[in-house]
Amino acid sequence: MCHYAAPLAKDIKVFTLSVHDALQWEDVDRDLDLCELWAGVGSVSKAAARRKLKTSCLDILLLPGDDVTTLTGFRKTLAVVQ
Repeated sequence: MCHYAAPLAKDIKVFTLSVHDALQWEDVDRDLDLCELWAGVGSVSKAAARRKLKTSCLDILLLPGDDVTTLTGFRKTLAVVQ
């Protein structure tokens, strides 16, 4: 019998950042109605914008700095989706 205990979310770190660390950011603007990740052509965001919702699209194909596999892109994504 295997007794594997998954780590708690508070213990997981990515690029040395924990969930707690990210939630402590004070300079984050949390005024979006929708954030579309891996947006491609941004179909979901465009539909939301037509309904007067404030949206953001993140996709490496739209902007190389949106690459979540880099520290810069990861921090940008966290800042938008928090």
